Amino acid sequence: MKKFSILSLILVISLASYTHQKSKQKEQSVSSVELVTEKPTYSSILKEHSRYSTSHALIKSSKFPTLGYVTPWNNHGYDVAKIFSRKFTYICPVWYQIVFTPQEKIQINGGHDLDAGWIRDVRNGSSAPRIVPRFLLENWAPKSILELAESDKLQESFISSIVKQCKDNGFDGIVLDTANLGMRLGNEHLDERLLTFYQNLGTALHKNKWTFILVEPPSRGRRASFESRDFMSLAPFVDHFSLMTYDFSGNTEGPNAPLTWMVENALSLIPPSMRSDEELTQKLLLGVPFYGYDFKNGMSNAITANTYLGLLKEHKPKFKWDGVASEHYFTYKEKGTSSEHTVYYPTLKFVHERLKSIEELGVGLAIWEIGQGLDYFYDLL
Repeated sequence: MKKFSILSLILVISLASYTHQKSKQKEQSVSSVELVTEKPTYSSILKEHSRYSTSHALIKSSKFPTLGYVTPWNNHGYDVAKIFSRKFTYICPVWYQIVFTPQEKIQINGGHDLDAGWIRDVRNGSSAPRIVPRFLLENWAPKSILELAESDKLQESFISSIVKQCKDNGFDGIVLDTANLGMRLGNEHLDERLLTFYQNLGTALHKNKWTFILVEPPSRGRRASFESRDFMSLAPFVDHFSLMTYDFSGNTEGPNAPLTWMVENALSLIPPSMRSDEELTQKLLLGVPFYGYDFKNGMSNAITANTYLGLLKEHKPKFKWDGVASEHYFTYKEKGTSSEHTVYYPTLKFVHERLKSIEELGVGLAIWEIGQGLDYFYDLL
């Protein structure tokens, strides 16, 4: 009996010690265990990617505004938004499409994706993020854009439809995605009309204390469709501009979001004399991708976390660091063939470098999208 008691005591102490160590490990952030490195290994990523500090998950360490997109086709994003809700200023579920009908009317689709229970869960507790669903202008023909720019009646219908959605569903504002349209129609009068429309939409939203975020494309070396003059003209009416600084390489093998290019885009929009104005600079949200690309023979396939982890497990690759772009990549060959692939996908170092630059620039962050990344990325926010 005495021998059994001693063995039981040893077992209890050992179990308690293991539980304490495991708990302690969960309380350590990725930074404190030196996982942010230029030389990651496939094995460390496979082992650690799902870890995060449980206490750190409740704290937003960054001071800049942070927007996280959530898409219905990557359901893990819904869980990330709940677990790390306090790290985000805004959560943007990608639910709605704005369609211009043949009857020349504004129609909003996508309401079937709305999840009121999930919204309640994300808002639960203090420091809850604002829920700002995305409204995408989908398949608008050039003729339809011209009609919107020219018609006061159509603009009023557009604005009233948005206001109704916010009121009916208790949203905190919207993200309007017109990035595929651009800001310029090639006619000075129409360009001015379009800017006035955005200003009127912002005024209508702000009357109800709702947030207005406008999605805009980045510059890729040619004349930008969204310029500094547009930024400054709309800044009093728009809370933030979500800049799509990703998909840099397209089908050409290369980095997804080179850091130098991201910084250049930010600096091109904010006049030098205004860069010390934090209220203005934080209106700009630099887009950071949490997905990657697999390149082969001049073609690219977007990949998310599960595909990426599968490639690491199968091919056990060695990582290379592109110091100019500040991105990691690796190569692998398909089994039984000579076909070589090159993969660019975010790492902790990739995320860390962009967060550091965002803080130095005094701008904000927009993540596309939180269901596509690795859980330990959020330790850095």
